[in-house]
Amino acid sequence: MKSIQLLLAENANRSSSVNERDMSEGTPLHHACDWGHLEVVEYLLKKDGDVNMTDENGFSPFLIAAGWGREDVMKALLTRPVNPLIVDNQKNNVLHICGATGREGIINMLLEKFPDEMQRLVMLRNSYGWTPIDFSYRCGHYKTTKVLVKQILKLSTPRSLHSLSDPQTFVHTRFSVVRKEFFNFQERNLCRFIDENSDMPIFRIPRCKWHIHSSGKDEFYKTTEYVNKHEEKLRWCLAKN
Repeated sequence: MKSIQLLLAENANRSSSVNERDMSEGTPLHHACDWGHLEVVEYLLKKDGDVNMTDENGFSPFLIAAGWGREDVMKALLTRPVNPLIVDNQKNNVLHICGATGREGIINMLLEKFPDEMQRLVMLRNSYGWTPIDFSYRCGHYKTTKVLVKQILKLSTPRSLHSLSDPQTFVHTRFSVVRKEFFNFQERNLCRFIDENSDMPIFRIPRCKWHIHSSGKDEFYKTTEYVNKHEEKLRWCLAKN
């Protein structure tokens, strides 16, 4: 903090110094959110650090804090005019990122703060056609999947499902779970496979710029079981979307 205060004092005549960028187009606020330095975040915000400025990957400090699950940092950011609809260069919104990293606390915080905006984001697709639940479900995050499913089911109520005669289930249509010996790295539809001798799930995920935090087998199967309870409604909502 002393170093930051000194540097900003030395550049007091340059109003842009708090938002100057590095080689990755990141600002000091990006880095403070990345590492979870709450005191620094609060100080930079007081000095007019820009909460919506994006780096070379399209990440704002808001998206970075969400991805790492920095709840205290997020509370500080939300005291400023944050744009909750911001997306990265691959059109991933905050729910995509929270779904991939299992940040249920952040999602609940944003649902309370931005209920209408989050309802708009829950079914949006990124550049690869993925919705937030695709990330959450594939990574086996039970709590985030449960929250996202509830939000999806609020969107509309299925009238008729008789037209959905395709025998494939929601699991089949969104991703495949296969044994290691049958895994084909060349196939177009990306898969997740489970090594029965290990608790570590192995993924092929469309390119993304954040760390994927995956669950173990037990949570993954618990997530699958939960989603299967809402099989038809989810298929109807996603098909409509």
